[in-house]
Amino acid sequence: MIKEHERVVLTTAVPDHGLEPGDVGTVVHVYKNGEAYEVEFVTLDGHTAAVVTIEASQVRPVSRREITRARELPSPLAQGRRTVARCLMATHDIIDNREACWTASLQWHARLITVYFDRRMRGKL
Repeated sequence: MIKEHERVVLTTAVPDHGLEPGDVGTVVHVYKNGEAYEVEFVTLDGHTAAVVTIEASQVRPVSRREITRARELPSPLAQGRRTVARCLMATHDIIDNREACWTASLQWHARLITVYFDRRMRGKL
């Protein structure tokens, strides 16, 4: 069983967070004896890219002969727009999923504000 603080490899995509199979994360919490995990994915400069709850079938432990590989993450703003768009396009599901859509919308706006202030503090705006 995978334990807290162990590194894991994603076996399926998590498009809402821009994660792809092969991305490496660290388990920060184990749910129900390993049925699911809270996994943090971090960029190479140490910033958290995503913290997601995923099922055990979506990750596997790292092996001794594997190495990590760098790739560019999609823009957080583009990810948020795609999530909100998916919610809005599925109009028949909006009533059932309105809480998830509202949460996605709030997360997108929070990312937008964070990116704006981050760029402003770095003098890029």
